[in-house]
Amino acid sequence: TTTTTTTTTTTASIGKTPATVGAGSPAGATAEAEPAKPAQSGSGAASPGSGESVAESPTGEVAADTQTSGAPLAEDRPGPASAEETPAKIRFTLHVLAWNRESSLQRLLTSLKHAHYDGDRVDLAIHLDGGFSDGALRIAEQQAWAFGEKRIMKASQNGGLARSWFTAWQPTSDADRALILEDDVEVSPLFYRWLKAAWRAYSPPSGISEVPDLGGISLQRQTLVPQVPHQSMVIENGFEPYLYKLVGSIGYSPHPARWREFTAWVNSVDFEKVDVSVPGLVTTSWWRGMKRRSMWTQHWIWWCNKEKLFTLYASLRGKKTLAAHWREKGEHFTNVGTRDFLLATKASEVPLG
Repeated sequence: TTTTTTTTTTTASIGKTPATVGAGSPAGATAEAEPAKPAQSGSGAASPGSGESVAESPTGEVAADTQTSGAPLAEDRPGPASAEETPAKIRFTLHVLAWNRESSLQRLLTSLKHAHYDGDRVDLAIHLDGGFSDGALRIAEQQAWAFGEKRIMKASQNGGLARSWFTAWQPTSDADRALILEDDVEVSPLFYRWLKAAWRAYSPPSGISEVPDLGGISLQRQTLVPQVPHQSMVIENGFEPYLYKLVGSIGYSPHPARWREFTAWVNSVDFEKVDVSVPGLVTTSWWRGMKRRSMWTQHWIWWCNKEKLFTLYASLRGKKTLAAHWREKGEHFTNVGTRDFLLATKASEVPLG
């Protein structure tokens, strides 16, 4: 069942306390119907460096082809942004997960290249899972990146999608920021401005409206109500940022401290055998019905239920999104896909404050 709602409420800005949908007081947020609740746990601007580095991780990933530059390409220079410049201590990295979908990888990298970074240093790490195609490697190597350091991480063995997520980012401090993207995603040119503003507004210790139970921030336009029988619905809350227990993996930026805790747990168990089922959720059925190495989100859903963590989402007008999913043939889809939602491309569609 798909329900579409409309509203004429004025666009909200980042910095207000985000509405919590389906947990605690809704703080003025409403959905089309009460079932739009999140999962319950069974119940209730440093200058870039230069040079090339090569390193091998414990998972067999090899980092090579480091590329740096001190300034954006001329055609990528945006006008002034309303958000403040990123403090020098914040380190932001884009992590791209790829294997052999060459056209998908090219589309994502092109969209990242044309995003507005406003003079901030933003590094790029391209992770190629074992058995990657020559074409995917060539695209990664040829991609120009003028906003920071570029690294290509080449895995010697195929670890699967879940392991790619679990090992992509290991934050070393709470000043680290990352966005993890699978290769069949395409981002809005405005994604970074919104994401940076959201982290500034809601992340301790300097957040305007701190959210202590924030697990991460998603660029996805979320419509799934995962409780069985699952539904597709629209959050109607006056286009305010909102919190939701269900993770949105289409462009996910985990909270560094929470992600360290989570990956430490993942590394302490056999993630292909540990039971991360959550009663009453369709995602549990999906996880049980596929190869355990193919789905990472159920582990994070289980962890967020256990730790009572939420994901922050944007709510944009016109059914626009900050990250579109092309649903390409791969781990989860068998046919060539189409884009789920249109990207927000105008500043008026992405409120920053």
